[in-house]
This record gives sequence, C-alpha cells and structure tokens, in this order.
Amino acid sequence: MSDPAREADVSAAVPKRAGAATVIGRIVFCLAVAAALAAVVFVWVLPGPPGGPDVAASKSLAKARVAGHDAVLVAYEDWGGARSRALVGAFDLGTGELLWATKVDAVASNSRFVAVGRRYVYVTADFGLFALDLNTGALAGGKELGFSGVHALTTFAYLPEQNVIAAGPTMANGDDPVQTVALDAVKVTGADAATSAAFRCALDSICRGDRPDPDDTDPGPVTSAGGRTVRVVEHRYDHLPPVSWLVGGEHRTSDELRITDADGSHRTIVLGRHGWFGRLR
Repeated sequence: MSDPAREADVSAAVPKRAGAATVIGRIVFCLAVAAALAAVVFVWVLPGPPGGPDVAASKSLAKARVAGHDAVLVAYEDWGGARSRALVGAFDLGTGELLWATKVDAVASNSRFVAVGRRYVYVTADFGLFALDLNTGALAGGKELGFSGVHALTTFAYLPEQNVIAAGPTMANGDDPVQTVALDAVKVTGADAATSAAFRCALDSICRGDRPDPDDTDPGPVTSAGGRTVRVVEHRYDHLPPVSWLVGGEHRTSDELRITDADGSHRTIVLGRHGWFGRLR
C-alpha cells in the first residue's frame, strides 16, 4: 500500500513548471534589455562620445606627393570606437583612398603642419613636433623630435630662407634659445644669430609682412594642381536611433574633407572608422 504522507512529501519536492505566459514574459524582458544595451553601445561607443564630434580634424592641412599620389594630409581625432585615436592620415585627392594613417597620441584638432619636405612632413602635437615619412607614414624615431624645454609658449615656424624649422618661445617669453631642425632631417641643433633673428621676425606681424602667421591653426583651404581646393567641413548627422536622447542628444557632427574641383564640383572624404577610411561621399 502506498503511504499518503510520503507521496505528499515527494510531490512537494518536485518544482512546478513555469507557465507558458511566464516563459514568454521572461524572454520578452531579456530581449528588451539586450536591445536597450545594444542601442546604448551603438550611440555611445560606436559613433563617439555624447555631446562631441565623431571626428575632430585640424583645419591646418598639407598637400604632398605621397608614394606617387597627389595627396592631402590631415591630423584628426577619431572617436568612432570604444577608445579614441589620434591620427595623421594621407588621402589621395582623386579617389579619396587612404594611403596611410599613423597613430600619434599627441596630435589634436589644433595641430599644425609646419612644413613638407621631400622625405618628411612635420606636424605639431601638444608641445612637440613630429616627423613622419611621406611615403609610409612611419614616425621618425618613434616619438617627437628632440627639442628641449618645449612648453605651452613654444612656437614652431618654417624659415624658407634658411630651409629649417625653428622652435622657440613666443614674444611673451623671448629669452629662451632658438633651436632648429633642417628640412628632411630629424637632428635638432642650436640656431645661429641670423636664424634666431629670422625666427623672431616670423613671429612679429609687422616684420613678417604678408607671410603667413606660423601660429595660425586655421590657414584656410589648400590648393593643388589644376585649381582643386581642399578644406575641412563639418557634417551633421540628424538620422539617429530613437534612444539617442538617452545618451547624448538628437544629432552628431563629424569633420570631413571637402574637395572642390576647378569646375565647382565637389566630393567629400569621410574620416574615421565609422565612416570607412577614405570613402568618398
């Protein structure tokens, strides 16, 4: 004979199966959480930080012959990913192809291209100067050039008569010595009296006359052969996911390169990982 008390104990120990409605509810809840997390990752991590641009590019551009291509050089910060990247890139002017991109941690949207030689291009970053190989983008020496005592008041200027890049203090702190590096070289040396005087003149608006200001971070578009111009423009993205307001606003911006031909037609080079390097719009 069966024992009723024992049967009651066994039935109590067996867990009851969840109803179909409960299972469906749990699945829907998990899917909703996953979708919300995916939306946050898409809006926050992939395009860039909330409230800021996806790509912030320096308006100081340079043109050069890079591995047989007519190219434009640009320094920019790419926020299109979990971690930002500071880059110097070379893009083909005709196709928009990325020829090379070099990570240079200290470059920013206020960096300047100081000079372009036959072998190296020189770009400022934070308080230093970097030389990159024009054909490969390789960073000469793997770090900034060896200028000593560089600080917030240091200015870098190319002196065409001496064919050197000179570094020294602004007029507000004019007693520090001037240092130089010859174009297409990387060794830093002290400047002679004539070079020091030429450097001081380059910083003085009256003395330099109509020559460009070496501290100008927005010198305007560059013009290549055939009348083609290149400038940095801001592109606004208004078509964002509905959850964008949760993590950063209703739109984003990204700096791009606008190429205008002599006939007025134009193309845009999209910068950054999220835009596929060098893709023409």
